[in-house]
Amino acid sequence: RPVYVLGPAPAPATPIPPTPPGAGATPIALTRTAVITPTWSGTHRAGRGWDQWNTGRYGGRSDLYQGTTGASGRLTGLADYGDAIPALAPTTITEATLTLTGNNPNQPTFTATIRAAARTPDGPAPTGPTATAALTGAATAQADITALAAGLMTGAGLALAGDDYGAALGTGASMSIGITYITEA
Repeated sequence: RPVYVLGPAPAPATPIPPTPPGAGATPIALTRTAVITPTWSGTHRAGRGWDQWNTGRYGGRSDLYQGTTGASGRLTGLADYGDAIPALAPTTITEATLTLTGNNPNQPTFTATIRAAARTPDGPAPTGPTATAALTGAATAQADITALAAGLMTGAGLALAGDDYGAALGTGASMSIGITYITEA
């Protein structure tokens, strides 16, 4: 039966050169996919604040509205994803697709205008480019939001920031983002 013994080793014949930390380590680029859902969603009503529109109808407080209707004033919805995307440590997002579902089966077709945005007390603060998707009733649509990747990588949420009145659910699969990204290992 073999027996293993650890003990003193003889001194090396030649000195072992020191290796600086990280030397020789070549990062490996990995392509990964993930689906990210909102940690919070709601709508800002100009002059009134957050969650002041249709909170007891359709999907409730978490729905995202955009545009104006009647005496609503300007409505801008926001889905916040927290640090979920930055925590993935993406070096690049190569593809991003937003899935959204209308909140009202009787809603006429509207164009959802999507922008990366931060949440502020005065409503979403959109930045950068836009993406759009046509949404009818309670149907589900998808939008290519790859152009918004820079904002997503810094932790921005997504705002419905268009003039065309309409709304999307803010929970479940609606407002989920499917991303393909590159990270280093």
